[in-house]
Amino acid sequence: MAVLLALSGCATDLRDANALHASGRFQEAWGRMDQIDLRNRHDAIWVLLERGKIAQDAGRFEESSRALDRAWSIIQDVDDRAVVSASATTNDILSILTDERARDYLASRPDRLFLHTTQAVNHLLLGEYELAAVYSRRYIDLAASLDPEGVGVSMRPEQYDRAASTRDVRLSSGRAVSVSSIESMPEYVRLSQRLRAAPVTGPADDAAPYGLFVGAVAMLLADRRAELQDFLVRLERLTPDLADAVRSAESQPTVFVLFENGRAPRREPVRSFPFGYAVGAIELPALVFDSGPRASWLEADADGLVARSVMLGSVEAAIASDFSSRLWEIWGRPILSAAIKITAGEIGAHQAEDDWISATIRAVWISAVLLARADTRTWRSLPAEHHALVVPAPSSGMLNLRLAGRSGTGRTMEVAVPPDRWTVVWVRSTGSGPVAVYRQGAGRVLTRGTP
Repeated sequence: MAVLLALSGCATDLRDANALHASGRFQEAWGRMDQIDLRNRHDAIWVLLERGKIAQDAGRFEESSRALDRAWSIIQDVDDRAVVSASATTNDILSILTDERARDYLASRPDRLFLHTTQAVNHLLLGEYELAAVYSRRYIDLAASLDPEGVGVSMRPEQYDRAASTRDVRLSSGRAVSVSSIESMPEYVRLSQRLRAAPVTGPADDAAPYGLFVGAVAMLLADRRAELQDFLVRLERLTPDLADAVRSAESQPTVFVLFENGRAPRREPVRSFPFGYAVGAIELPALVFDSGPRASWLEADADGLVARSVMLGSVEAAIASDFSSRLWEIWGRPILSAAIKITAGEIGAHQAEDDWISATIRAVWISAVLLARADTRTWRSLPAEHHALVVPAPSSGMLNLRLAGRSGTGRTMEVAVPPDRWTVVWVRSTGSGPVAVYRQGAGRVLTRGTP
């Protein structure tokens, strides 16, 4: 019970921080986020990911970097543990007896990759270009290790891990609960269909083009020319025009604009009646896409030269793809947990010598099913889309930005940029709220058109 109360308190604080963040009140969101105590929490990785991104959106890049470094350290520690350990077994048993929120939060594939691109951006904006280059290289190496076929290959929703399809739990009544039977549930089928038809655009490639673009900028500013060419070759396969723009920047003052747009999908609880259980509904997590206002692109006007941002990655698509590919597990565990609780209640009730005790045992286990809550932990402060654009540095020293298309049309910002050097500008918009704009002047003084 103490564990669940702690988790509930943490979730409440995070909901408040996420609500402030969603409305563009980044500084207030960071103030709320910074109050959360991380000691002995099952959700330490989750909280640190949220803390890191919300700190970044509030312009606190050093705090963001520290939080994400700590999150990655815990992720690696979890990965380095033995597959079967006393703590892991205890954690799984506790989640079966309570609910999925009692399990340690384990970073997903998108979490791990977006952590590294977020870190690279932090260090770009801090002017720490060598560190930005290091995180960009780590991103490439990690993406390659997670996807042996190469960076940029999409994960398809139908690519389920079928290795677990033979594992099942036999109920006292003789019914078997298996992965295949979970996937045949009407609720499961409907959610799978909604995920496949989700209104998202862009490749579900875990931000490969965006990561490559950030990496190319980092390598340029860190003066790592050989690695720059490696990133540009990779980027050219996906977005040749943008790769050419970065090449042109090698010889002239240039502004690199990174635009993070909208809000990532979130998990919300839904009620389901799997296999016709009469005891009540089981709460399961469903993926919900943000329907709030969002610009279609960002425009930059540099002395009359207008450029439009290119969307380099859909966070929505990456998260939806990962969620869909693991849906049998995300739904399967709480359904199996409910089946085990019901079976335990049946066995205990049959063994009881008194009718009152029998009824009490059944009531306790049925209550355990009904009180279990869905695990809705997910990295909510991520954007829905990653964009980028490249323009020559304006001689006037002033860059005009405008959110365009859909509900973002007409919202303008003005940014002072040095006309004689490379500059990184980072823009964050969650929707209709305030827009955050940060600038980092970078690199040596350049003469236009001269290497």
